[in-house]
Amino acid sequence: MEVMKKVITKLPLYIGLTVLIITVIAGAIKIGEGNSIVRPRTKAFQKEVQLEFDFSLPNIIFINFISDTDILGADISLKYISKKIDILPSTLQGMSGYITSGGEINTVKGTFDFSAVTENPVKTGIFALVRVSDLSGKNRIEPEELKIGINMEKTVIYDVQMQPVKISSKGFN
Repeated sequence: MEVMKKVITKLPLYIGLTVLIITVIAGAIKIGEGNSIVRPRTKAFQKEVQLEFDFSLPNIIFINFISDTDILGADISLKYISKKIDILPSTLQGMSGYITSGGEINTVKGTFDFSAVTENPVKTGIFALVRVSDLSGKNRIEPEELKIGINMEKTVIYDVQMQPVKISSKGFN
C-alpha cells in the first residue's frame, strides 16, 4: 500500500519527465529534418572547385583541386609572366588518374593551356604537374618570385554530367 502511495505521488513527476523527453526528441527530429532539406538545396547552387598551386623543387608546379562534387575533367589556362619564367610544356603530366593533353604556350600573352580528363572522377586530387624554367639565368626559382595564376575567362572545370563548376583559386597570383 505504501509503495502505491509513493508511485501515485510521484506519477505527475514521471509523466512530466516523459513529456519533456518526448518533446526534446521530437524537436531534435524536426530540426534535423529541416536542416537536411535546406542543406542539399543550398549546396546545389554552390558547387565549387578550389584550385591551388603548389611549388616544389626542382621547379615543379602542381595544379591541385578540392571540390564538393566529383570532377571529370578540366580545360585549364594558366597565366604567368613570360619575361621571368618559361613553362616547359613537354613536362606536363597528369596526376591522380587524370590524363593531360594540349600544352599550348602563348608567350606573348603569357598563357599555358591544357586539358585533363579521367575515367574515375574524384573530389580532391592533382590535375597535373609541369616544370618551369627561370629566365634570369639562375638554376633555381624562389617561390616568392613565381607569379602564376588561373586565366578565369578560359578555364572550365566539369562535373560528372559535363556541367561547368564554379572556380575559385589561390596560390601564386
